[in-house]
Amino acid sequence: MEELLYHKTNKNNLPNIEKNGLKRTIGKNSKYAGEQNAILCFSEGIDGVLLMTAVLSYGTKLNIAEYLKTLENDRILVFDKSGIKNERNYVDGRTTTNDIPANKLRMLEIKNNKTGAINSSALEVISYMMSKINPVDEQKLKQSLGNIPLNMKEEKIKTITELYNQMYEANKTRIEKYKKADYKLTSTHEIIKEFNRDIED
Repeated sequence: MEELLYHKTNKNNLPNIEKNGLKRTIGKNSKYAGEQNAILCFSEGIDGVLLMTAVLSYGTKLNIAEYLKTLENDRILVFDKSGIKNERNYVDGRTTTNDIPANKLRMLEIKNNKTGAINSSALEVISYMMSKINPVDEQKLKQSLGNIPLNMKEEKIKTITELYNQMYEANKTRIEKYKKADYKLTSTHEIIKEFNRDIED
């Protein structure tokens, strides 16, 4: 079974990514985390995507509703894990050795099965994901946090859980829409085509 990694980026980066792929960098999130080396960040699995989205809200000066609004301009790219060593954990994954060629990338979209309309905004993709799973698995989080004292693990898990719950509550209207209507998660290789067209609801 194909194992997938997910990377969130601003839609304005798509033309460059379509041309050059995903490159290791020291971006704003890496700087915030104190990284010294160029890295490529990603999350493993849908639960990793959702928890990392919640964690990143902590590093902004925005309230949770304002933070969610910024996700409208982001897109989520997905690629195969083969040949990539995750040097951290499933939520906050990273590699210092791999770039991802453009032809290995796909972009996630939400499709309305009734109308055929497509939306690739990260806010909508994440809302759909939130309608399908609860990503908070304390045992899995404990294992992923590595060899740190148990009390530190428990504190980190508490913080991550609180951030996710805040995000869920602030986003409940969209989540309920996806629970009630007929949508599906799809992906496309044509990421530059998405950049040039209007997003449908």
